Amino acid sequence: MDTFNLPIYFASPHEVEAAVERNGCFRLEKMEILPQEKPSGNFSRGMVLSSLIRAGMEGMFKNHFGEEIIDEFFDSFHKKLDELSKFESGNGGSLFILLKRIATS
Repeated sequence: MDTFNLPIYFASPHEVEAAVERNGCFRLEKMEILPQEKPSGNFSRGMVLSSLIRAGMEGMFKNHFGEEIIDEFFDSFHKKLDELSKFESGNGGSLFILLKRIATS
């Protein structure tokens, strides 16, 4: 466990705007927080999010920890996500950003 590092950082809208300005190659045309919809059926938000993460990163987890723990890991992960009050409050969402490249002469 001590050798695994997943360097993920979720920037705030303000941090994204500042990074675009520092870069200088783009102009921010639109930025909007898209609300997180409540999953339908018997699916919790934690289950949906853990499934999305599993779809994108399962190979990395398998390579590091081994295939035999993957199902148990993601089952535990989705249950932990469901326990988080902030996560269940509906305050989450996706950040939509529309950039336009600044023409260079």
